[in-house]
Amino acid sequence: KQYLQYRIGDREVQRTALNYFGSCWRVSGRLYGEEQLLQELPRDIRNTIIQTVGRQVRQKFDIFRGHKDQLVGDVFLRMMPHHYSEGDVVFKAREVGQEMYLIESGSILLEAIVAATAQAWNKEVSAQVHVDQGASFGELALFQEICKYRYETATASNAVCVYVLTVDSLKELQTCRPAFWLKLKEMCELKAATIGVSNDVMESADDNAAIIGAASAHLDQVITK
Repeated sequence: KQYLQYRIGDREVQRTALNYFGSCWRVSGRLYGEEQLLQELPRDIRNTIIQTVGRQVRQKFDIFRGHKDQLVGDVFLRMMPHHYSEGDVVFKAREVGQEMYLIESGSILLEAIVAATAQAWNKEVSAQVHVDQGASFGELALFQEICKYRYETATASNAVCVYVLTVDSLKELQTCRPAFWLKLKEMCELKAATIGVSNDVMESADDNAAIIGAASAHLDQVITK
């Protein structure tokens, strides 16, 4: 708090940073040096802890359903919690992203843009989509070669808690959980092809393109055991 008061004069920025440390960092594994702590444990105890974590969260999120507890724990322990207040913008369309989000509680409003023309989508989509507890969003940005740009704006409809998976954490999973990484990539490739977004399409988008809808697919429709 003293650092923020010294460095940042904007009280709203101070509030946002303090809220993160108070409600997110303190309830994450980073407070305890979790990664190092687990490495110090015998393998059997470490695996039991990871499996227990996986079992506790597996039914909460669509992406994990059908997967074994050990895998779910490996993935979830690499995620960080984050809280948003009603009206907070998680990210904006056309920004370069590096995170995927899983919703633990609350609701997110997604508004997507057509990168080229409405005809390119070949189907009607709703103007706005709400995603709720258990759903995911923002996953395409994990694979920068598929589409690093956000094609939708995400806004908190109410108080929201999400868990965040970053590009760097995904690289770790590519090594230790290659099958899961590959299924996630295939899901993102399918979703990008279905809704018609890519780096080239987004880079050529008209800044005045109309908002026509999110067309978001749930991960459990593609990722299976």
